[in-house]
Amino acid sequence: MKHGQPCGTPVVGRLHRWLCLLLALALSATALASCEQTSASEGGASLQAGSAASTVQIYIDEEKAPALRADSEKGIWEKRADATQAFMRENFFGAYDMYQNKYPLTRQRDNATFHYWIQAQVLDSIVDAYIRTGDAAYAQQAKELIAAVKKRNGNHITNDLYDDMGWMANAAFRLYQATGDQDLWSDIDLLYRTIADGWNEASGGIAWRRDQMYYRNSPSNGPACILAARLYQHTGEQEYLDMALRIFDWWTETLVDPETGLVWDGINRQMDGKIDKNWQFTYCQGVYIGACVELYRITNEQDYIDKAVRTADYALDTMLEYGILRSEGGGDGGAFKGIFCRYLTQLILTTPVNRELYCRVLERNGEALWSNIPSEEEPICSEKWSDKPGKAVELQVQSSGLALLESLAVLNKMGYIS
Repeated sequence: MKHGQPCGTPVVGRLHRWLCLLLALALSATALASCEQTSASEGGASLQAGSAASTVQIYIDEEKAPALRADSEKGIWEKRADATQAFMRENFFGAYDMYQNKYPLTRQRDNATFHYWIQAQVLDSIVDAYIRTGDAAYAQQAKELIAAVKKRNGNHITNDLYDDMGWMANAAFRLYQATGDQDLWSDIDLLYRTIADGWNEASGGIAWRRDQMYYRNSPSNGPACILAARLYQHTGEQEYLDMALRIFDWWTETLVDPETGLVWDGINRQMDGKIDKNWQFTYCQGVYIGACVELYRITNEQDYIDKAVRTADYALDTMLEYGILRSEGGGDGGAFKGIFCRYLTQLILTTPVNRELYCRVLERNGEALWSNIPSEEEPICSEKWSDKPGKAVELQVQSSGLALLESLAVLNKMGYIS
């Protein structure tokens, strides 16, 4: 899960970096301009994906958010997200009543590994679709997926990986909030209590897994911090806020570069006290941004927004190639970019700071991804969004593309992009 290439060195000077980013976005728009014209069936004006004519409109109004459109007036990204959800339900869903590890699945042994955490990523996107559309079918699919995960997991919701449980708990809690289904609460509470027990009393931080309490990383602490903050917002119980702040303070002091805001992956993996500074992944940046946003919503302290923006800016300075989020490979790395997009979207929805730029980056990435799908009837995603997918697509990679499309869909519905 951890293999990847270190990020490049940031260009000296904030102005220079932003100019480079804007140039990259312009280059990506030029590269995408040769794509086929958007189908009239998707509604709205027909534009070439990525062309200069499709520059997004940004509505920045601190006093009043853009009004939601009616479902009958769905925007292009909403329709694309709906189409991808439907395709995945029809073509990825199968054995164990879960999403299969690969499409097309030509041999059952490719489905032998149980990717608990990737099912949680898909679950989060299904919840996105339910919140966005109000379609009860999505809520039912989400509940059934949780039940299927438990069944394949030996009729338990918990496992040995604290990061896995954090992803699942956050998705399940969002479903609980959206539906009010009290049957979900016992699993959410058990997941939270189990994750909280992963705190390393000697050195701080949530461990990665139960038999490696000495190794603490961002993928475990990020979801745990977000979950605790959300539970506090829901219940008002101080224990949740105390845990969120405890995690966040340790995390910031230990795994966040004080000069750049870069979020490192983990510490003490080899029991040597060292930080894996060369492991620089988009999803680590994403969950830190998400934790900052949740704590800002609780405290209204600008410092959390400042930290989130600094990390987001550094990620966009160093993790884009011609304006598109770089590939982090297949396997688990294929899921990373979508997580970054999910939480960058939460930042966009929370503050106007750099909103226009962040929206442009996300839309350029969406245009790159969509221009490379085989067809609108087969919206499968590549691990490199600026390339066409291969003959077979892993669920990790597809889940990342779906998360991007759902992020764009909510921004489309809210009126931040059009």
